[in-house]
Amino acid sequence: MGLKACLAVLMVTLIFLSDPSSAATHIQFVYLNASEDGAGGGHAALKMDDEVFHFEHVPPGLLKIKRDDFAHFRDQYLARENRTMEMHHVAVSEETKILLREHFNRVLLIEDEQFDRREALENDGRLLKALLQLSRHDAINHGKTNRLELKGAGFFLPDDWQFNASILSTQPEFSEPSIDRLRCLVIAEYGNNFLRSKIRETFSNLQTLKPVAYESFGNSLAEDRFQSSEYTFSKQYSDYMGILTALFVLQQGLPLREGLLVQSDREEFSLSEKERLIVVAYRNWLEGQLVRLVGQNHPDWGFALLLGMARLIVLEQSLVSGHWVMLNLQYAEGSKQGNPSNLTDATFKEYASSRARFSEAKSALMGAATPSEWDYLHLEKTTNQFIELGNALREGRAANLVGMKSLPSRPASIVLIPSALTSDELQTSLDRLEGFRSGYEENLTQLYSYNLLGRNCASEIFRIIGLAMREASKHKTSQPGQTFTDQTAEVESTARLGGYISGKGWEFIPFVSSLRVEDTWRIAFSEQVLSYRLQKLEQARQQEASFWLSWRESNVFSSEVYQWHGNDPAFVFFTDDLMLARPLAGGVNLLAGLAQGVSGILTMALDGGENLRLGVKGVMISLPELFFFNIRKGTFPGLVALEE
Repeated sequence: MGLKACLAVLMVTLIFLSDPSSAATHIQFVYLNASEDGAGGGHAALKMDDEVFHFEHVPPGLLKIKRDDFAHFRDQYLARENRTMEMHHVAVSEETKILLREHFNRVLLIEDEQFDRREALENDGRLLKALLQLSRHDAINHGKTNRLELKGAGFFLPDDWQFNASILSTQPEFSEPSIDRLRCLVIAEYGNNFLRSKIRETFSNLQTLKPVAYESFGNSLAEDRFQSSEYTFSKQYSDYMGILTALFVLQQGLPLREGLLVQSDREEFSLSEKERLIVVAYRNWLEGQLVRLVGQNHPDWGFALLLGMARLIVLEQSLVSGHWVMLNLQYAEGSKQGNPSNLTDATFKEYASSRARFSEAKSALMGAATPSEWDYLHLEKTTNQFIELGNALREGRAANLVGMKSLPSRPASIVLIPSALTSDELQTSLDRLEGFRSGYEENLTQLYSYNLLGRNCASEIFRIIGLAMREASKHKTSQPGQTFTDQTAEVESTARLGGYISGKGWEFIPFVSSLRVEDTWRIAFSEQVLSYRLQKLEQARQQEASFWLSWRESNVFSSEVYQWHGNDPAFVFFTDDLMLARPLAGGVNLLAGLAQGVSGILTMALDGGENLRLGVKGVMISLPELFFFNIRKGTFPGLVALEE
């Protein structure tokens, strides 16, 4: 152990011994090396337990905080983007970790609220324009702009489905028994005319719904203050449309669309007698929940009813088949099958882990005193993962697990119901909205505009830490009128982290910030986690001769780890594990980029300039290689890994 490390350990020991109430723990400053997607200086993040806080670009030219679980963060940057990660483990007290986590989470919640409002205003604008087109009878000239993407509708209805009152009098060729049973329970609870009356009421509410008064929203934003959320026009319209769609499915007894189930007749998925009883109990509990749901007055339960009805059908399918049947989460996200050439040894380990998780999820559902939505959701996810990994192994391809960590939400585009408002009324509302949006966007830009030298992924981490340190200082003093400055933050940060980094100097460059953290904060230890490709090379070197392996994996033509795909610019040599030969290899890569650019000029009419764009990008990221600096790594966008 070096002198610096010894001193660091001694300092940590003295600090925590001096305050017995402080329990030693760690936070991690994370640095990811340069990549070709606009991160030439790398990327910085702060990890606390399984949460990672970092900042990402949001069009057009804004910077927003993001929170990821570490497994997702690692898979995105180390696997798919193929970047090496360095982590500095900083010794802090538990109280300091809580302070930082609470402050970063507060910033996240405030920014989420402000950016969500921005998205809601954009949705309002799209909806008002579409309704205006419908009122003028010119929507046919605007493609499919008069459609609403509705969560859950795709369980039962195809895209471009259109509601009209006449279809209520028609009966489908097949009525789903599970939905028929639920409808009978609803009628018994609320009366024979309930469904038709509720559908007519919801249809009327949709037609007469008026846009909100945007001036009442308030346009003053602050980075440290929450605002009350509004029930926007598009959200109200979507909620009513969701209820209308769900009630129609219930009234008609529609079946699930094809391809939405995942199941296996293997022994591991067969239902025991006890499991059958649990499925029946959960089905009965879910029916009761859905009956109560349709009697609610608040207009946001359409998706819950659609998902609940889909699960009733799935539960009945499980009882009929004698095996566990679930909604297909992969299909619900529109996923594609993995590339056969990407099958890795990790798939075998993931398959074994998924089997264990599936068994644990079944045990949790079986052992619950009462039916639990959470336990069923967990079983739904683990069943999908287990079946997909098993299929991938049998078919010799990589597993595609996209969408298998989220709630099934199969959307479908539903044709809008025209508004009863006149064209003039809709146009007036649209003009008001555009004026409000313009001011709101200007305020967002003032608060969150990206600036390479003053506000980027590294500087923002240090700025928020400084704010947290000032906040901590305020709680320690009772002196009225005291001013809390950078000097205040420096004193507090030195006590809590071992040093202070303002983020206003050269540390705005992520790799410089990593060096500053290493030299300034109280580092317990540091570690490097290699990128996906370099990890595979390290594993292969244990079994193959180093010279032949290095030659084979040095270029895209003979590599067995990397297969070129259309998202990466054309190149020949990998240079992230080269140093002396980097300029020579970079020169060849530069020629490859130029060649792709020239061919892109010739193919512009066919691909809209995509090949030219990639060629220009390839030239730009090859130039630094001539000066011994690496940006390009080669990416693996098809890689999807399970959390450990």
